[in-house]
Order: sequence, then C-alpha cells, then structure tokens
Amino acid sequence: MKISQNRVASPALLLFLSSACVLQFLPFLQGYYLTADDVLFQYYGYTQTAQDWLAIGWDTALWKSKLGEFISIPIMVLGNLNIDSLLIRVLNILVFLGSALLFALWVKERITPQVALLFALLFIAMTPLRFFHMPPTSYPLFPSIQIIVLLSCLLLIKKFHGAVRILAAIGCLLAMLSSEYTLLLGGALILFELIRDARSIRLLNRDIRVWIAIAALAGHLVVRNVLGTGDYTEVSAEMRLDKVLSIVAYHSLNGTVLGPADFPIRFDFLQPLDYARSALCALFVSSVAYIITGQVKTDQTPSPVLSLVTLSLIIMLALTVPIALLPKYQAWCSSPKACAYLDSRYAGWAVMLIFIPVVQFGMRKLSRWLIAPIIGAVALITSLQNGATMQRMDKTLEPWRLAQVSLCESTSSWETFLESDQANSIPFHATPDRTRRDYWNVWARNVTCAHLNRYS
Repeated sequence: MKISQNRVASPALLLFLSSACVLQFLPFLQGYYLTADDVLFQYYGYTQTAQDWLAIGWDTALWKSKLGEFISIPIMVLGNLNIDSLLIRVLNILVFLGSALLFALWVKERITPQVALLFALLFIAMTPLRFFHMPPTSYPLFPSIQIIVLLSCLLLIKKFHGAVRILAAIGCLLAMLSSEYTLLLGGALILFELIRDARSIRLLNRDIRVWIAIAALAGHLVVRNVLGTGDYTEVSAEMRLDKVLSIVAYHSLNGTVLGPADFPIRFDFLQPLDYARSALCALFVSSVAYIITGQVKTDQTPSPVLSLVTLSLIIMLALTVPIALLPKYQAWCSSPKACAYLDSRYAGWAVMLIFIPVVQFGMRKLSRWLIAPIIGAVALITSLQNGATMQRMDKTLEPWRLAQVSLCESTSSWETFLESDQANSIPFHATPDRTRRDYWNVWARNVTCAHLNRYS
C-alpha cells in the first residue's frame, strides 16, 4: 500500500516542484547588462566574427595567465549577443537550471536519491537572484554549459567502459580546461569520487579520473607559469588567515538566501505581483516538503552526514579559497554584504548540501505540518528578496529604454542621447579606441524598431 501511495505522490511532487521552480526563477529573466564585462561582450558580438572571439579569448588568456578565458570568452560573447531577446534569456535560465539538475543527478548516483531530491528542494527554496557578477544573470551561458559537459561526462565515466568511457574522459578534460571554475569544481567532485571509490592508494594510478585531473591542472599551470604574461592570478602578499576564512564564509553564504547580501529586503521595490508570485511559490515548496517528509519518515536509512559534510567542504574550499587568495577579490569584500562573486553561485550549492542532514532530522522528528511551512517560509523570503532584486535590476535597463525611445519613438536626436548622463552611465570597459559612444552606435545598428517592447 505504501508503494502505491508513493506512486500516486510522485506526479504531484514533480508538478509542485516544477511549478515552484518556474515561480522562483521568473525574476531571473530581468537580469542582464549587469556588468561592464557583459556589455563589452555584446559589443564584441556585434563587431567581431566567431573566429575573432576565439582570438580575443586566447589573447586574454595570455595577458591574464588564465587558460579558461580562451573558451569562456567566446561562450560569454555568444550568451550576451542577443541577451535582450526574451527567448535567449529563457534559454540562459534553462541552461543554468540544467546544470543544477545534472548536479542533483550526480548527487543521486554518488550519495542517495533522497539526498538528490532534498538538494533540488533546497536549491529552489534558497537560490537568490544576485548582482556581484553571479551567473546566470551575469555571464550568460557561462559556466553553465561547461558544468553540464563536466557532470554529464563524470556520470558517463562511472556508468560505461570502452569507447564511451574514453570519449567521456576527453569531454571531462576539455570541460576542466575550458574554465578555472570547472577545473576547481571538477577537481572537487573527482576527489570526492576517489575518496568514495578507491580501495587502495596504489590503484589510483590506474583510475582515468586521476589522469584527467592531473592533465587539466597541468594545462592551466602551463598557461599561468610559462605562456602567460600577466600577474592576474598572483596570490596576495598579505596572507591573513582570518581574511581568507571570512571571504570563504561570505562567498559561500551569499550564494544562498542565508547570506547578508540584499538584506534587509527592500519592500519598497516590491510590486503586488511579487507578493502573489512569492506566496504561490512558498505554497508549492511547502507542498513538496510535505510529500518528501512522508517519504523520509518511512525511510529509516541513516542520513549520510559524513559524506555530505565532506562533499560540501571539498566543493566550498576548492571554489572559494583560490578566489580568497587574490588581491582583487579581497579588495571587493569591503563588507559582508558585498562579499560575493561568480564562485558564490556554486559554493552556495555546497551550503545547501550541508543543510540536508538538518532538514532530514527535522523531517523525521517534527510534524509534516510544522516542517513543511518552515521550508516554505524560507522559499517565501528568497522569493520576496528575488522580487526586490529584480525590480532593482530593472532600473539598470533605463539607459537602453531611453536609447530605444530616442532611436525609434521621438524626434529628439540620437546625438542628444549619446551626450546624456544615461548613455554614459552604463557599465563598460571603455578605452580611447572603444568608447560608450562606439557601443551605442553599434547597438543602434543592430536593433530594430519592431522590437520596441524588448526593454519594457
């Protein structure tokens, strides 16, 4: 009878989970043009060919001494090229969600299906919309595409042998070479897999995953120490342990709603629809938590606390410590509210993992009617915060709205707009040979007045 009930509950669980996901991530569609990098990448997309994107990537890899720029920059140029299209923004969010889904599938294979389901629940309940160069609203498609390749190949390596395993190993290596973030995340996941799988240290030299990690690290080190010409990745001379640990902690927490960034919630930015969307999201999350609690109560398998804590710490430290050692990011952490970066998105996944044993304990010890609303309340807070952040992000689009009106709807001259404070307020890496005026003129040649509602 229990089996029958679980089968009946499964479609409802998937429906509620999917509905909560849609409602929670709707505000993410409003985030674009958030960084000077993104606007510059769109400029490259308008003015350069795909071959030029690779050339720019390689040149940047050399002067930054960061191999990952070679492939990452073309991906980010592609992601930003038509980011003002709703279709492209939807695709960007779906790719990001796909990377999280594959991580949940990896957790399912490496730990337990129940842990993977709880990660999916916490991912929806705790994922914040952030500024701070954080994907997917900054750097569209990056590094989500590389993470999808990485996780897919790690799963294939585990399941298959022969030609499929070799191809998966090559894909995994390429993913880890394509970005410093996939190198660090992939290295962390491979280390955890080896800890779980290795029967003897002497057998490690036969494991293809060891050689993937070594080859990927070697490739990055060759560019950093031999071919590269810049000091972009030089470690800070001031090695204060308390500073490093503080950055690790805040970069990780700010990848979730638990971090101090964007608190207190700016209720003055919220619209009536934000409250309705958030309440409905909380209701769906509570419903999912209610169903899962019933499953957890009937499953007496001990919570894999040690595995979850180990995996969480490995991911968290692997992603944030290298960032915390660099002077640039130390300077950016001027306060806990501002202490976040690209790595925070994935270090936040580690924070969610470490809370899973707590959630499992609560589900076993507390009534369904108590634990489900608690998790729903977390989702409500996240959704309200995301709604306020979405409205703030919408303000950043004002220069593009004004440009649209100037170009298509009024008799005011384009030159007047180009001289305005709005036109010159956008984030952009300007140089004497590449100005904001150049960007706007290129932008104007690539938009059509038929798309007047694209920024409304």
